[in-house]
Amino acid sequence: MLPTEKEEVLTVTYSSVGDVVMCNGVHCHNDYERATERSPLLPGLSTVKCRPADASTSTSTDEADDGSNDSRGSGLRSLTRSQIIILAMTAVSDLLVFLSISIMAPFFPEEALAKGVSDTLSGWIFGTSPFVQFLVAPFIGKLMPHTGLKFMYLAGVFLFSGCTILFGLLEYVPTDNGSGVFITLAFCLQAVRSVGSASTSTASFTLLLTHFPDNVSMAFGFCEVFVGLGLVSGPGLGGLLYGAGGFVLPFFTIGALALLCLPVIACVAPFPKHEGSISKDVKQSQGSYTQIVCNANGIIISLTIISSTVMWSILDPTLEPFLRKFHLSPEIVGVLFLVMAAVYAASSPLWGWLSDKITDKRPLPIIGFMTACCGSLLIGPSPLLGLDANYSELWLVILSLVILGASSSLCSVPTFDMFLMTAQEQGLEDNTMTYSLVAGVWMSMYSLGDFIGPSVGGFLLDTVGFPEMTTFSAGLSLLMAIILALQYACDHGRCCRCCKNIQLKEVFSYHTFDNSECTRLPT
Repeated sequence: MLPTEKEEVLTVTYSSVGDVVMCNGVHCHNDYERATERSPLLPGLSTVKCRPADASTSTSTDEADDGSNDSRGSGLRSLTRSQIIILAMTAVSDLLVFLSISIMAPFFPEEALAKGVSDTLSGWIFGTSPFVQFLVAPFIGKLMPHTGLKFMYLAGVFLFSGCTILFGLLEYVPTDNGSGVFITLAFCLQAVRSVGSASTSTASFTLLLTHFPDNVSMAFGFCEVFVGLGLVSGPGLGGLLYGAGGFVLPFFTIGALALLCLPVIACVAPFPKHEGSISKDVKQSQGSYTQIVCNANGIIISLTIISSTVMWSILDPTLEPFLRKFHLSPEIVGVLFLVMAAVYAASSPLWGWLSDKITDKRPLPIIGFMTACCGSLLIGPSPLLGLDANYSELWLVILSLVILGASSSLCSVPTFDMFLMTAQEQGLEDNTMTYSLVAGVWMSMYSLGDFIGPSVGGFLLDTVGFPEMTTFSAGLSLLMAIILALQYACDHGRCCRCCKNIQLKEVFSYHTFDNSECTRLPT
């Protein structure tokens, strides 16, 4: 680049790939701010000359693509072979993991009741999966750089597929002397299967971060389609297989498919070839979960993930009892259960694409929570709307489920990239250790919301009723929208004041400010 009259000498922070990420403590959007001198040290601080990007619309030729797996500026049509394999592998694992969970819904409570297990205990067996994932996901993320991505991913697939098959054998557990053995084995298998699911999901999320550093939300949104497909098709597929072959067949089918995928993934997937490089990252990086979560941004993002999961999981144990008043057939009830998951899956790629187009992603969950608030108020409908207490229409329920499906996706898809940005702002290095930490903490918060939702939903349904329960959900969504909006407004105002001091008013981006002032350095 040639110097111009607009150049200013600023303290610039470079990212690990050589891009300008901060000028005088303010995060610079690379589309607006370019450095006229490149630092030979990556990453770090350097005092260089900067100028607005509109002074020159091209970059130097030495920044050409080096043929790596970097996804900078790429879309789905320009993916490399490694990126395609990673997307396919993550999609398959997400589909199988959520199929193994959702296939139980149509028949397990009835089978468990026949063995002397109460509905309450059946509910706790279901709830074991997200609770265990919440507990173990952070440890898996911390452990993964030591064991390697390949080992963690393949071990996770082996665990959850093997336990899925073994779960089908519970049918042959005798209950002549009581159901204690059946209950114990069911809890143990659910717990171990959840460890495997968390290992597979955390490793696949880390691979997404590694291969899609600048299109995280797009890749994450694409894979969320298969999460939705697993939730959508699981109950129907489980009921079909149960009718064809009894209790064993659904679990054997999903478990066997996962085991068949295991050698293919081991041979084809582009895992890191030198696991020693991961260990080196661990030694050099001092990152921890406290750096990611124990700050204002980390806490708010965690609450965003938990709340976005609660808004739809709270309906799992409560929607069917509410729908009984419409006297619907079991098939129609099943279709209504699938509406929200189908909309979630269909809208996720759109929100992922949109999230990658903007730097500050907080407006997306703000809009999502406001929309979810409306959907929660309508589904009851809430007493706050002033409608008759007995008023309820099926079309209103369907509309609300569509709104909740799209809004919950809009709230959750950007959070993965938001956590990564927070980790980088807290000084964590751009390496596998950071990626695994982010993946682990995201999975943990998602699972916590998936556990809280049904637990709170069932309690509120028994104590106050369905309309009041959905009012609680609407209030939670509104509260999160207000918190995010206040944070956004506060940072926007501080950014404009800070940028004005260095005459870079247009470089606002998502960031965390300290209390120091941005001042122009002497030339």
